[in-house]
Amino acid sequence: MLTKDEVWNEVEKLIEGEGLSVFDLDCPTGTRGVLRVYLCNPDGSAKNVGLQECTRVARKINDASNVENLIPGECTLEVSSPGVNRKLSRVRHFAGACGERVKLSVTRKAEDGAEKKEVIHGRIISANESLETVMLEREDTKISEEVPLSAIREARVDFIFE
Repeated sequence: MLTKDEVWNEVEKLIEGEGLSVFDLDCPTGTRGVLRVYLCNPDGSAKNVGLQECTRVARKINDASNVENLIPGECTLEVSSPGVNRKLSRVRHFAGACGERVKLSVTRKAEDGAEKKEVIHGRIISANESLETVMLEREDTKISEEVPLSAIREARVDFIFE
């Protein structure tokens, strides 16, 4: 069974020339489960990634000569856009979400040395690839804060439907 990075690389090769990129993957842990492929544009946005694009990529994956390595056993394939409240896990995800409202679950060291969990709502100002940090303007204080990716346990775009 392939690792997540190996599956990622294989899917990227398959969709080369489609004008799309892999935003993220959820890989099954065994011979049952779902391989979820989330597509985006090369710039990281999901604009105009619709049903036709997802169907085309799903067919390419299913028709691949090494499909058994990509989708082992009785696994199911799902291909979609990452959605409005998409999960953020890589620096490029955060960079692509600049200006958007996000919800971050972070773990930090408190003054007494214990781990402190916190949920932060704010807007991403920037993402620094080399430092692996995100600059965020907190919603509660309007103060800008640098958050290391290593402290982020979960992050999602927190789109508010009006």
